[in-house]
Amino acid sequence: VGSSMVASATDELDKSVGADYIVQSQTGQPIMPQAEQALRDTKGLDHVTAYREVEAKITAPDGSVKEDGISVNDPTYAQDVRRKMIAGEHAAAYGKDAMSVGSIYADEHHVKLGDELTVAFTGGRTARLKVAAITSDEGNLDKGVMYISTATAEQFLPADRMPRPFMLLAKAADGKADAAYSAVKGALAQYPQYQVQ
Repeated sequence: VGSSMVASATDELDKSVGADYIVQSQTGQPIMPQAEQALRDTKGLDHVTAYREVEAKITAPDGSVKEDGISVNDPTYAQDVRRKMIAGEHAAAYGKDAMSVGSIYADEHHVKLGDELTVAFTGGRTARLKVAAITSDEGNLDKGVMYISTATAEQFLPADRMPRPFMLLAKAADGKADAAYSAVKGALAQYPQYQVQ
């Protein structure tokens, strides 16, 4: 049972991840700035996406309050991960003053596209963000996750409260996958604490 569950999870990941490389530490340690810069400077990559999480208190239009983590991503994350959508486009979540919610949360709190949620960032300011996308919560990848852009988080969080990414996703430029993989491994060779998948 265990191995078939792992196989199906891996299969789901293969189908839903468009990124060529995922860089993270096995212990969940954040990725230090030098390692992120080394990856961003690597030749042969189309883009690098930083994935962070911040804590916030989220108030729905029905008045319910939920304390939760929000995924803070560069807009290229919409190219790195294929999410099934209930409403709107994944990429729209990364617009100015926009966010996405998962379908379970949307159903429970009668949230629809265009609704505004009040998001009080822990250690930062309070934002009113418009729901621009509702993701399907079937499957395990990012289940229940709410997305906002890095730029939106930076608007409401002081720089010293902005966490480091715990994962970087990278996509090779067309036809450069093999060369880029070697370059990525080379760029991160001095940071053995991070795995390249």
